Amino acid sequence: MSRKHQVILAVSAVLCLAIISCGKSDVEKSKEFISAGMFPEAIMLLNKRIADKADDPEAHFLLGVCFINTGKIREAEKRFASAVRLKSDYGFQIGEKYKKAGTDDLNKSDATMAIGLFTKAIEFQPDLKSEIVELSMKKVDDLFNGIAQNSFPSQKKNHKKMMVALLDFVSSLGYPGIADYYAKISETLNFPEEKTQFLEKAAGIDPKYKADLQQMYRDQATARLEQSLSGDLDAWGKAVDSAEKYLSKDKILQYAGKYFEKHYANVRHFSIEPKDGWVPKITVHNMQKVYYVSAEDFAMKGSFSNRSFECPKSLAILKKCTFSGRGKISVSFKSNKPTKGYFWVE
Repeated sequence: MSRKHQVILAVSAVLCLAIISCGKSDVEKSKEFISAGMFPEAIMLLNKRIADKADDPEAHFLLGVCFINTGKIREAEKRFASAVRLKSDYGFQIGEKYKKAGTDDLNKSDATMAIGLFTKAIEFQPDLKSEIVELSMKKVDDLFNGIAQNSFPSQKKNHKKMMVALLDFVSSLGYPGIADYYAKISETLNFPEEKTQFLEKAAGIDPKYKADLQQMYRDQATARLEQSLSGDLDAWGKAVDSAEKYLSKDKILQYAGKYFEKHYANVRHFSIEPKDGWVPKITVHNMQKVYYVSAEDFAMKGSFSNRSFECPKSLAILKKCTFSGRGKISVSFKSNKPTKGYFWVE
């Protein structure tokens, strides 16, 4: 249809409504415009009516309907508030209007706008909560199935974001099965960060998932240590830092042995028993750097080229002391607990 024909039809529709509406009030005429989707024309009549009679609740309500259908949500809120203030019975109808507008936005995949409108609908009509939960979860199911089947690869990121927003919204409404749904999503995802994100949400709602979450943390920490075995020392140190929160020191020490023996020569194992004073352990020659890793905190001191040195108590599992020059060095250790570890020089 050409642009000219569209204009002719629009003008004809306005003329027909004008003829049909002769003798009717501005409010009645506005209803006909609203039914025809001619919201600007209805807004003009309703503004005129409110200017003449500001306490007409129906005019305020209908103007709110026009605004909500044209995306002017703030203006709609003001008019709906006026309608309810003048006549409380409009609350039920307003709730339905917000729900319909939210459903329309949900069908357009605008979750943010839909959630805002659904929230307003429940404020005016709390009984709509279960229906809105059902609508939201149906959309979540559709999004989840699309992600699982990789139906829209280019939209996958946006669909996940939308799904999270809707699930968080439904969770805020007290939906009882939301923790199980979060856990189900976590099981199907491939990326560790995403799996963790959804299982954390499940555990935050239902304590029964906390043990699963802790196991996931341990598995991911172990995987990072495995991957870092082929990396440089800094990368391995970062993997250790993240693992210390979830894995035992003995477990990390096992990977330390694998890493150091793979990358360094002359790696030595040591064991310390608590004793008063310092325990002499190792004497080496021509050393510039001392590295050590242990299962417990300990301190280290020694002498080098007739000068003494001391490394402070270890605060992490991997530490380094650096020296300048060359010559013989004697190193001693002290610990308040029995500990074992590895020591090597570079």
